[in-house]
Amino acid sequence: LDGQIETNGFFIIDNPKGKLNNSGDQIILYDNNEIIIDSIFYGDWQNNPDNAPSAEDPYSVAKDTSNNFVVTQTPTKGSINQITLIPDEDNPDKNIPSEPLEPENPKFKNNLIITELYPNPPGSDREYEFIEIKNVSQYEIDIQGLKIEDSDKNYYRVKQLTILKPNQYYSINRLISNIALNNNKETIKLKDQNDKTIQTIKYDEDPNLNEAASFALIEDEWLWTTTSTKNNDNVFTPLNHPPVIEIYCPKEVMVNEEFTCDASDSYDPENDNIKFVWEINSQEFKTVRFQYALKEKGSYKIYLTLNDKKFKVTDEHKIKVIDNQTENQTADKKITSKTKTAVSDDVVEITLYDIRLLEKNTKVITRGIVSVLPNTFGKTIMYVAGSGIQLYMYKSNWPQLKIGELIEIKGTLSESKGETRIKLSGKDDITIIEQQEPPLPYSIKVSDIGENNEGHLVQIKAVLVEKNNSTFDVKDDTGEAIVYIKQNTKIDKKLFNDGDELLITGIISQNNDIYQLLPRSSNDIEKIQNIVTEDTPLEISQNTKTKPILKYLIASAIFLVIGLSTTFYKSKKKSKQQPG
Repeated sequence: LDGQIETNGFFIIDNPKGKLNNSGDQIILYDNNEIIIDSIFYGDWQNNPDNAPSAEDPYSVAKDTSNNFVVTQTPTKGSINQITLIPDEDNPDKNIPSEPLEPENPKFKNNLIITELYPNPPGSDREYEFIEIKNVSQYEIDIQGLKIEDSDKNYYRVKQLTILKPNQYYSINRLISNIALNNNKETIKLKDQNDKTIQTIKYDEDPNLNEAASFALIEDEWLWTTTSTKNNDNVFTPLNHPPVIEIYCPKEVMVNEEFTCDASDSYDPENDNIKFVWEINSQEFKTVRFQYALKEKGSYKIYLTLNDKKFKVTDEHKIKVIDNQTENQTADKKITSKTKTAVSDDVVEITLYDIRLLEKNTKVITRGIVSVLPNTFGKTIMYVAGSGIQLYMYKSNWPQLKIGELIEIKGTLSESKGETRIKLSGKDDITIIEQQEPPLPYSIKVSDIGENNEGHLVQIKAVLVEKNNSTFDVKDDTGEAIVYIKQNTKIDKKLFNDGDELLITGIISQNNDIYQLLPRSSNDIEKIQNIVTEDTPLEISQNTKTKPILKYLIASAIFLVIGLSTTFYKSKKKSKQQPG
């Protein structure tokens, strides 16, 4: 067959090669590998009594609601079967038509689903936000009574008669529903007429979510896409975020003093190439960093523009120039000290345990054991254990590393979305010292997932409450947490179900105000199974249990023999004493 068949659609073969015999024949459906998918034998083919019936002109043979083939007076080419039985004068019971294949009004569950949420449209959110629903069944459905509810318990219910045809979409704008979709975090529930939840959709995205980005169901997976397709099939177009600007310049310098401005900590979330343009005193510098000297005292503004071909962002930095001949010596020394601190090449050698005590932008040397390899959570980041911290490299030219290797790191202390990290310039900033044992996680409770354990390799025991597109909501007796499943970890989420008790190993990572656990691979999530149950036979180790039990059995046997002998002796003695 050539072409595609839509979901719940039909494929018609007109004038097939060969002929279907009226009295009886066989029809076999094969796949591309010539493996049989389905078959039907009808009429008098090989005189088999189990064959489907044959139909006289102009009738057809079709499946009824009981999945049986019957002869119908109503052929339905390209649509749902309609069974109209042929009158039988000899058997009036056969004249009763079978139930129609389509129910009067199918249930909402498994037939209606949310397919797209549009929280951040360009222009007016109130006018253009929408929630999209689709009828995925093969029936027409009246959706009157359907309810949509958000995380704040605001809801909208369809009040009027509204018929959705098979595979038809239905969108509800915010102007009608009064449901405002949050850009960064939201939960939307679809409920039936009796307020029973039939679908729950959760999303979690940073506040800088692209305008015109929608959360859409694409090939059975919920994804952020920059192509909104209201009332049409969803299309995936990856998100793109604007570059993030980080400027390091002195706040005060002297007249004619050369200073340096550095933007090497700036980055693009998608690792797109960035063009840098500095502007000061109507002069431009198209480099990551530049050096300059101002000849007159006063206040100046330095502008930096980053362009990744999709977004252009600009930030400014203020700098004050002071004439050292008019300022007192104390002020001069203070300013000079500040300037040296801002552009100093001094490096602090420190342990990972104490590294968070330093100020940001401090150049450091430290050591740690590789706990997460590059390209596990992202190509620009990795993690080392000790106290635990993230390493970031914009160029992504990492050396060949192995889990458990002790490495020395040279970089600059930085921060991204609240999480502390060390920024590296390139692979030369990492020196491999030696191979050690892979770092072991330490056990914590769910409530311990937070700032104090950021970057650490930990292990929790928790119950899977709800499985979402890329996250697991889990809980133990101390609270709830989010387990984020990164795509490169190749973890099969289908292996786990709501209610499973899991042993989860991972890195604690911060994303703005949210702390989450990041497992590294499928080995980091394990179902906890009860080893001993009421139906499980008790097994005893040969080395530790055989001798005590054997002694117990021998002693019991000796006592039993003595007891039986005593009883037998008393019984015999008593029988002798009785008169004959």
